[in-house]
Amino acid sequence: MHIKKEKILMKTNDEFIDFKMTKNRINHIENEQVKKELLKIGEISLRITKVKLSTGEEEHLISNLPTNKVDYNQIKGLYAKR
Repeated sequence: MHIKKEKILMKTNDEFIDFKMTKNRINHIENEQVKKELLKIGEISLRITKVKLSTGEEEHLISNLPTNKVDYNQIKGLYAKR
């Protein structure tokens, strides 16, 4: 899923963003049943966490982990262990 526009609109380093499921957004998905379900749902809310790597490069982590259970530093640590 392409999230270029959403990354630009982020106001913080860690926030939930609603993604509208359009045909254009899901055209890369091969499973037709999954495509139908996503179009039926219409919108999903995903957490985007912006992290600066030791190289200076910026990475965007996408999850559905709730902020009240996993804070910014914890999510950075979780992804670093992958």
